[in-house]
Amino acid sequence: MIDQHKIERFIESRQSANLPTSVIVIDLDHFKRINDHRGHYEGDRVLQAVGEILRTHTRNTDGLGRWGGEEFVLVCPGASLSKAADLAEKLRQRILKTIFIPEDPLSITASFGVATAPAGGSFDDAFKQADQALYLAKSRGRNCVVAASEDQMHKVTGARRGTWALISGRFRLHDVGRAKES
Repeated sequence: MIDQHKIERFIESRQSANLPTSVIVIDLDHFKRINDHRGHYEGDRVLQAVGEILRTHTRNTDGLGRWGGEEFVLVCPGASLSKAADLAEKLRQRILKTIFIPEDPLSITASFGVATAPAGGSFDDAFKQADQALYLAKSRGRNCVVAASEDQMHKVTGARRGTWALISGRFRLHDVGRAKES
C-alpha cells in the first residue's frame, strides 16, 4: 500500500495529466471501538487487511494511501464519477462481507465519499468535496457511499434537480425538494 507521502507525490504527478480524476475517501466505521476493545495490534491487523482489500480491487493506475488514522484515499485518474461510485460500492460490500480476525470474528463497515475533478480541475477541490461527502455518509448512518454534490449526484443517478440520493444499497432515492401532495 502507498503511504501518505507517496500518495501526495502520486497526486502531484497526476495533476499535470489533464485527465478527469476521481477521489474516494474511505473511513472505517467505529474504528476506535476496535482499538479500545481488541487492542492496537488487532486494529493494525484490520487496517492492513482493509488496505489489502482496497489494493487488490483497484487498478494498478490508481493511487492508494492511508490518510491518517483509519482513513484511506483512493485516486482514480481517468475515472468518471459514476465509475468511481460503482467502485466505492463494490469496495464497501467487499469490506462488509470480509470476516476480520478469523480466530475472533469481527465485522467491519466503512463509509465512502466520492468526487471527481474534471480534466484540468482542482484536485484539492475534489478532495474537499469527497471529504464532505464522507461526513454526510457518516451522518446518514455509516456503511454507505455518498457522491460529493447534488450536481454530481444528478450525473450518477439521473435524478432530477431537487433530489438527493445516496449511492448505496442501504439508502433509497428520495425527494427532498417537494412536499407530498394530499
